[in-house]
Amino acid sequence: MNEKFNENLRKARQEKRLTQQQVADLLGVAKSTYCQYETGASEPNILRLKKLAKILETNIDSLLGIEPPEQLEKDFNKLKDKFGEERLLAYFEALKKVIE
Repeated sequence: MNEKFNENLRKARQEKRLTQQQVADLLGVAKSTYCQYETGASEPNILRLKKLAKILETNIDSLLGIEPPEQLEKDFNKLKDKFGEERLLAYFEALKKVIE
């Protein structure tokens, strides 16, 4: 899972002003199990991940730290406006070669 998941989970819980015990109870797991999610020692399965998102009134993408495609497009357009499309595409091509 995303390395930011445990941090995002903790922040989402704190924003809802819930304790670890309260979330664990709503999730139907032991507090120690939930604590492992927040420390990164363990990860929830997809069903628990969906339930966590519902409990914390957020979405899975936010918990996983995944930006929605619309945000990525906005960010790309900002870079394009700042550096120019040609220069930006040249940068991505160079980066692609480095990765390969």
